[in-house]
Amino acid sequence: MVRTDQHSDRERELSMNPPEEVPTELANHPSYADVRFLGRGGMGVVYLARNRFLDRPEVLKVLNSSYAKDERVRQRFLREVQIAAKLHHPHVAMVFSAFPLSDRLVMAMEYVPGENLAELVRRAGLLTVQKACAFACQVAVGLQHAHDRGLVHRDIKPGNIIATERDRKKLVKIIDFGLAKAGPGQLTGHGLTQSGAGLGTPTFMAPEQARNAAGVDGRADLYSLGATLYFLLAGRPPIVGDNEYDQVIRLATEEPVAIRTLRPDVPPDVADAVAKLLQKNPAARFQDAAEVAAVLLPFARKKIVSDDSTLPTYPQSSPAFSTFPPSEETKKPDLDLRTEELHRDWYQYTEVLDTTGTSSSFFEQYGPQRAAAWKRLAEDGEPMAMLLYGRCLEDGRGMGKNEAAAVAWYRQAAERGQSYAMFSLALCLENGRGVAKDEMEAMAWYRHAAELEHAKAMINLGVCRLRLGTGGVKNEKEAVAWYRRAAELGNADGMIYLGVCLAVGKGGVKDEAAAVAWYRQAAELGQPFAMFYLAVCLEAGRGVAMDEKAAVAWYRRAAELGQASAMTGLGMCLQDGIGVAEDVAAANVWYRKAAELGDDLGLRCLIGNLKFGYGFARPDLAEATRWQAKLDALAKEQAPAPSSWRLPSSH
Repeated sequence: MVRTDQHSDRERELSMNPPEEVPTELANHPSYADVRFLGRGGMGVVYLARNRFLDRPEVLKVLNSSYAKDERVRQRFLREVQIAAKLHHPHVAMVFSAFPLSDRLVMAMEYVPGENLAELVRRAGLLTVQKACAFACQVAVGLQHAHDRGLVHRDIKPGNIIATERDRKKLVKIIDFGLAKAGPGQLTGHGLTQSGAGLGTPTFMAPEQARNAAGVDGRADLYSLGATLYFLLAGRPPIVGDNEYDQVIRLATEEPVAIRTLRPDVPPDVADAVAKLLQKNPAARFQDAAEVAAVLLPFARKKIVSDDSTLPTYPQSSPAFSTFPPSEETKKPDLDLRTEELHRDWYQYTEVLDTTGTSSSFFEQYGPQRAAAWKRLAEDGEPMAMLLYGRCLEDGRGMGKNEAAAVAWYRQAAERGQSYAMFSLALCLENGRGVAKDEMEAMAWYRHAAELEHAKAMINLGVCRLRLGTGGVKNEKEAVAWYRRAAELGNADGMIYLGVCLAVGKGGVKDEAAAVAWYRQAAELGQPFAMFYLAVCLEAGRGVAMDEKAAVAWYRRAAELGQASAMTGLGMCLQDGIGVAEDVAAANVWYRKAAELGDDLGLRCLIGNLKFGYGFARPDLAEATRWQAKLDALAKEQAPAPSSWRLPSSH
C-alpha cells in the first residue's frame, strides 16, 4: 500500500518513541485545527494540521526549545526560512511560514501526499532507468531554482524526496528546505542535533561536507543527487560505512562500485553522469544542476508516454490533439552543444518568467544572438526551441516582426505537448495577434496548458470561464477552482484572483478571512496588487482585525513598487491621518504619482486639493483643469467588465 505522508520515515520510530500529546498552544492555535502527531526526530516533533483559513493540510515542524533560546541560532533559522519561503517551484515543497510557540519555533510547510523515494525502492524495487532519470531531472530543476536564490539544501537523500501525483502525472518534490542551516549544530539522518555532528545524512553527503559543513556550496547537493540516483538504480548507496565515523572516512578514501557493474542496463552516458556527480573534488563534478538536468533529460523522456512518468516541465504530445506522424513526434536531436545550450536557455527563460512575471528581459538579452540557433533547433523538431524562436518572431527580437509565423511555431510546439507554447498560442488566439481572434479555441489551449500545471494558463482559463463559460455559459465554480489550483502551486497572481472571488462570493463561497489569508501570502511574495488588497482589508477591518498602521505599511510597500491604487490609498491615509501622522503635502505627492499612472481616484483627489489649495501654497485652477482633462479622457475609454478583469499577462 502506498504511504500517504512524507514524514513516514519518522513514523516508523513510533514504536520506540510513543506519540506525545499535542501542545496546548498548538491544539488551540487560532490558525490550525485537527492537529495530530506524526513523528519525532532529533530536531523536534512533526505534526499534521489543517489551516483553518486556507482549508488545507500543512506539516508543522515544532523545533526543540534550544533553537529559540539562542538568539543567534533563532535569527539564522528565521533567515533560512525567509529564503526557503521564496522558493516556488513544482519540484520543491513550499515553506509557508514560521512562528513562535511558547519557547519553541514552528515551521509550517506544504503537505505532500505520497511516499519518499527510499520507501518507493523498498516497496517496488529498483526503478527503471527512465523513471530514475526522470525523478533525478526533476530534483535537479528544483535544486537549480534554490541554488539561484542562494539556498543550499545540504541533506538531499531519497528520504527527503517525495514521489507524488498530480492529475495522474508522477512527479517528485524536495522537502525540508529551510532546515539546512537552522540549528545550533548540524544535521544527521534524523535532523538537527548537537554542535559538532556532521551536516547532512552521512550516507548521501559530499566528502567536503563531512570535512567542513559550513563551507559547502550547491555542488554538495549535486553529489547527494548523484548518490540518490545511484540508490534508485542500484538499491544501495554508493558508499556504506560500518558506522557514522567509518562512513565519513570512506567518503574521503573509497571509490564507489561503478553503477554498470551493478546495473548493466544503465546507458554509458547515464553511468558517466553518475560518476561525474560522485567525484570527490567539487571542481570535477557538474557545476550546476541545470547541466545535470540537460544531460539526463533525453534518458528521462524515452518512455515517457508509455509509462506515464511525465516531466511536467517538458510534457510530451498527446495523441488526442497531435497532428504530427509518430516518427516525427518521437524524433529527438542528438545531445550536443547546441541542445545543451538550448536547455540552459530554457531554464533561464522559465526562471526569469517565474521570478518577474514577464520574459521580456530574457529576450532583450538573448533574442538577437540566439534566434538563429533556436530556429535551427526548431526546424529539427525541438518544441522548446519552437517556443523561444516564436517569441523572437512575435516581438521582432533579432529579426523582423512576424506574428503569423510566431503563431505557426507556437502551434507546432503546442501540438507536441509544450505547455508554454500552448499558453502563448492561446494568448494570440484570444487577442487576435497573428491569427484570427478565436476565444473558444484560446480557452481550449489554456485548458491543455492548465492540465499540464501551467499556472498562468489556469488563471486565464478561470477568466475565460467567468466571461465565456462553455457555449457562452459562465461557470464561476470552475473559474474559482482553477484560481485555487494556481494559488496552491505558489502563483501569487492566482492567490489574488482566488482572494477576490472569496471576498465577493464568486463561485458560491464568500469567506473574507480566507481572502485576506491569500492576499497576505501573495503580498509576502512581493505582489503589489495583493499588498493593496491586503491594505484595504486591514484599513476597513474586512476579514481581519482593523489595523490602520499595518494598512499604511502595505499601501506604502505597494506604492513604492508602482501600484497606482496603493499610491492613492496611501495618500488618503496621509491626508486624513489614518494610521499615520497627517501630512497633506505628502499625500499630494502620492496623488500626483497615481494620477500620472491614470488612477481615477488619484486624479480626483489631486484635482480637489489643487482647486482648494489643500496641501499646496495656494489653489492652482490651471493645473487642476489639465488633470481634469486627463480624467475626462480616461472616462471616455471603455472600462473592462468586472468579470473580465485580469492582472497584466505575459509569456
